[in-house]
Amino acid sequence: MATNLFLSLELIYLLKWLIRHDKARLQMLINHALKSGLGRKLHELAHMPHAHSAPVDKTLNDTFLELLTFLENALHHGLEKHAHDGKTYEKIGRVLSQINVENVDPKILSQSINQATNELEQREVQADRRASRADTKRILMRSVLKNWKPTKDEPVN
Repeated sequence: MATNLFLSLELIYLLKWLIRHDKARLQMLINHALKSGLGRKLHELAHMPHAHSAPVDKTLNDTFLELLTFLENALHHGLEKHAHDGKTYEKIGRVLSQINVENVDPKILSQSINQATNELEQREVQADRRASRADTKRILMRSVLKNWKPTKDEPVN
């Protein structure tokens, strides 16, 4: 069966990145599939006399193309969301540049930025409008205050 296959550069880089940086999760996914019935199916397939016939080869080819199409679509969807997230992070970055965060624990700040980003995105989707700078600052500061756990060693302002 001769078939030409074209992969986008983005998909090739995704696969390369997954192999280099996320092998453990890929292995966990494979183990989960094997435990959830794939192992049994592969065992049955190995003992079938027509396992390498033309209909099976076509099914395997279609399955492989379906996987690649899914990965391509998921990657493009993720890239679109990442571009949108970048705008929200830029807005939060502008707010952060206007306030003094020297004495804020970086872990708390990072957690607060993620929470504020999620809240801003949800509000923007629900209201179908961009949040104002004041809204962004209020949401970010509320997140920082929620996450802040003062200790006796911290300086008092």
